[in-house]
Amino acid sequence: MRKRLNLMTCGESKGTFAAADIFKYMPVFIGAISILAIIPLSQAILGVVYENKAGIVERKVIEVRREVESAKAKKGVVEVEIAKANEKNKNLQNKIEFLARERVDKVNWPRILTAINANLPKDVWINKMILSQRDESRVAGSTYNNALVSSFLSNLESSPHFDRVKFNYTEKAELDGRNIVNFELAFTLSGNGEGEE
Repeated sequence: MRKRLNLMTCGESKGTFAAADIFKYMPVFIGAISILAIIPLSQAILGVVYENKAGIVERKVIEVRREVESAKAKKGVVEVEIAKANEKNKNLQNKIEFLARERVDKVNWPRILTAINANLPKDVWINKMILSQRDESRVAGSTYNNALVSSFLSNLESSPHFDRVKFNYTEKAELDGRNIVNFELAFTLSGNGEGEE
């Protein structure tokens, strides 16, 4: 059997053991240094990621705000368009109602004018007429005496085209050196169908 000789002195051998102990703890030191290096690196990476995410979120918030403002503007435009459409609808409805009434209640105005002319005595002329389908109509004219005004009034009363014929006024005037009588009569159109088409 062979023996091994130790050529190291006591002091040298203690240093060797101390160096060996250092290598024993080397993984712990490397791990600690790695952790110390990883922490700032991970904080930097997380900071960049956070800033990136924060930037993305901020852009999304701005985009959503723009979309909300755009939607509000579009809503305002749509509300204006709806109001315009409702106004047009109302106007069209009024026109439809007017045309429906006119079609149902249409008066044969040529027949009414012919009836007024047929009942007009000789030497009576009409200066102004205001004809109304629903309200009181008026005829203003002139003649040479009051008897012709009375004759015209009687003729209108006997006509089937007119109701509630009444005398409004007469006044004396002069035309080309001759005395005349200006007058106005009022009436409503008959409801018996004679004046309608």
